[in-house]
Amino acid sequence: MNVLRDLIFQDIDGERDRQEQLKAAGRFDFTCADVGMSDLLASAVVSEEVGESAEEFGLMMLMARLARHNGELARAVMQERDSARVKLRKELIQTAAVCVAWIEKLDGGVELFRERESS
Repeated sequence: MNVLRDLIFQDIDGERDRQEQLKAAGRFDFTCADVGMSDLLASAVVSEEVGESAEEFGLMMLMARLARHNGELARAVMQERDSARVKLRKELIQTAAVCVAWIEKLDGGVELFRERESS
């Protein structure tokens, strides 16, 4: 058993719960787990999350490059890079959770799973 992986999966599961809570609060009509969301739209949501992750990664790489060329700037950049790593991780967790939601739908949706559990 991999403890680090277990912690990552817990974060992904927590993000899935957060997505469902946001839906329940009216922030959006569907999650990728809902049968009402088309696969085309689900792929767009996943793509958007991947894009946000790529943006955070790009900023992190830019900071690292700047740090190599300026010693004074390097100290400030390294602090920001730590923040950027946290943001990148958050985006990757969100991306993984959206993918999990889509898989939930492909596997029959949350409603079907609940029916199977109660049987």
